[in-house]
Formats: sequence, structure tokens, C-alpha cells
Amino acid sequence: MSDNKLTLDKVVELSAKGNDLSWSDFEQYQSTETGSGLYILIYEIDDTFDLWIGGGALDESPMYIRLVSKKNKDNCIDIRTEDVKEFIESSKE
Repeated sequence: MSDNKLTLDKVVELSAKGNDLSWSDFEQYQSTETGSGLYILIYEIDDTFDLWIGGGALDESPMYIRLVSKKNKDNCIDIRTEDVKEFIESSKE
């Protein structure tokens, strides 16, 4: 496992790739594998956010790549299609 930790700045940078993002864009970062029936990786970013990537298999495009609020896991966005900077700012309020 890598010692390289995913940061919010890197999430913002990677989000610019949009739907071209894949599992390989994140393989260099520390993650925890979870899930049952799906392949799900959780990347701890800081005290406020985690990044969740989920899908059926690593050789397929992820079903979702979500920036998730630790306070409320239902408060999340898919970084491929939604405004990451706006979500970060609104989550700080």
C-alpha cells in the first residue's frame, strides 16, 4: 500500500478529468477496501472529507467517485460531474 495520502487539492485537480477519471488515477494513494458485491475504495482525506470510489470491477469504469462529508455521508457529490470547489466551500459553513 502506498504512503501517499489523497488531498483536497488533488481531488480538485483530478475532478477536471471529468468522466475520463478511472481507478488508475487513484491507485497511488492510500485507501481502505470495503463493500460487499461491489468493489469500493475509501480514501481518507482529512477530518471533513473522504473520497469513495465504487464499481463492479477494476477493469470497468467506476460507477461513482464521490467526495463525501464525514458529518453526513448522504452529503456527497460525484467529482466527475459536480462542482468540487463549491461543495467544499458549502461544507465548511
